[in-house]
Amino acid sequence: MREKHNNIHENTGLYKSNKVLIIVSISLIVVLTGLYIVFGRESEEESVWKYQSFDYFDTITEVMVYDSVSTDDEAALKSFIDERLSYYHKLFDIYHTYEGLNNIKTINDNAGANPIEVPEELSTLIDEAKLLHIETEGKLNIALGSVLNIWHLYRDEGIKVPSVGELVKAAAYTDISKIQVKGNFVLINMKGMSIDLGGIGKGYAAELLSQDLEEHGIKNALISLGGNIVAVGDKNGKKYTVGIEDPENEGTSKVILKIGNLSAVTSGDYQRFYEVDGKRYCHIIDPESLYPQEYYRSVTVIAESSLLADAMATALFNMDPMTAYEYVNSDDRIEAMWIMKDGTVNYSEGFRKYIK
Repeated sequence: MREKHNNIHENTGLYKSNKVLIIVSISLIVVLTGLYIVFGRESEEESVWKYQSFDYFDTITEVMVYDSVSTDDEAALKSFIDERLSYYHKLFDIYHTYEGLNNIKTINDNAGANPIEVPEELSTLIDEAKLLHIETEGKLNIALGSVLNIWHLYRDEGIKVPSVGELVKAAAYTDISKIQVKGNFVLINMKGMSIDLGGIGKGYAAELLSQDLEEHGIKNALISLGGNIVAVGDKNGKKYTVGIEDPENEGTSKVILKIGNLSAVTSGDYQRFYEVDGKRYCHIIDPESLYPQEYYRSVTVIAESSLLADAMATALFNMDPMTAYEYVNSDDRIEAMWIMKDGTVNYSEGFRKYIK
């Protein structure tokens, strides 16, 4: 059994304790990727300042601020959030380069050649991902880019699945130990290898945005970055209400949560997938088998850190049920809920305290 942890890796100092259909009526629900923000009656929402964008991370970002925001401050706050999200989007982008900014694509383009100096946020994330790779015994691997690229191409075509031989050949370029971090310099010490932050990047961006808001003077806000939820403070003295989507009934909640100063992230097989000969292949790829696992419809993780919740939701999705259950119950940083293939729900020992 693994040793319990009380905090995410302390060497970073970054982790504090602490798509969309909008239906406006007597009650309001914002539909997210795997999670819902569930509001009360409109009279309870009058003091909320709301931000929404479709411009970053190929998903929907929403921020609900429950502090008082004056009319004069609204434009400045929106501009601030846009600026921070734009920066994180560019930093984690694997497809484009940007003048004056070394990002993930810059690192990948220099694989097997040169170390690249990157902003501290990026070097810290890669360091954390390497540690989490060890903790999860390889079930989270940001070096899986060569394999994920193949799956992405086949999913776009939607006709067939990659062969074992093709995937095994690509897997020769997924050794995360070849990613070297020294200070803010990152080197992929193998040509043909690439980093992909799909299993961790949005959670980290949501975490950083929550810290940005707090430094900007915001004490109470709810952030959803593509369904990566970060609850800062509370909602008018009450905890935030978040619904975990029922995979079989889009737009409805399987379980309702009450959280404050926590993050919640869901990974599932029902948002991004394709079918071949009646079989579903989702976007979450097990680094060991090189194919999607078929244990669950979704896994939801609650943690203080959105980075940790995002990473663990991905890793747990790739673990068999017994291993996943034992893993979560040995780690004080996280709680988890699994929706199984038959629709039944399993919880870790401490998860039920968050259920409404």
